[in-house]
Amino acid sequence: MKIRSLLTVFFTLLLPVISVAQDLNDRILMTVAGSEIPAGEFIRMYNKSIEPDSQPDIDSYLQQYITFKLKVADAVSQGYDTTMTFRNELNGYRNQLARIT
Repeated sequence: MKIRSLLTVFFTLLLPVISVAQDLNDRILMTVAGSEIPAGEFIRMYNKSIEPDSQPDIDSYLQQYITFKLKVADAVSQGYDTTMTFRNELNGYRNQLARIT
């Protein structure tokens, strides 16, 4: 019975920590071209770009990320998102974002 009580207290104390971490991922970090970007999305993309021996400069990465999002929004609004040229450029930006150091 003591173990059950101890576990109940433990999980009761742990719940706010889990909620705060989840809340951070859902918070809007920025708005680019009218689209809200949650912090969790940016953090996931940034973490994907980290190589084992180096960490990308956050300011450079942020500028690249914003440029990427602006180009995508512009292409979608003008209907370019279906052309092969745009898809090639989009893949180039994705690769560039993934390897910024």
